[in-house]
Amino acid sequence: MYSEKHEVARKRIRKCGENVEKVIQIIKEKPDVTIKEIATRLGKSNRWAEEQIRKMKEQKIIRRVGPDKGGYWELIKGRK
Repeated sequence: MYSEKHEVARKRIRKCGENVEKVIQIIKEKPDVTIKEIATRLGKSNRWAEEQIRKMKEQKIIRRVGPDKGGYWELIKGRK
């Protein structure tokens, strides 16, 4: 039973990493991308995209430069 739970947790962690990499790739392609565009491109909800962005900002992977309208996303140095 423990191994099944452990495997599920490992899959979720791996999936989270894949999601982060997908969002990073979109930001690299288009730094001024909106959360709505991220959600649409990945086939997810706006709420899902907002949550991913929030987590990435907390982990200091990305930051927002400028206002919501007219600003852009920036990858924080030290990130591959």
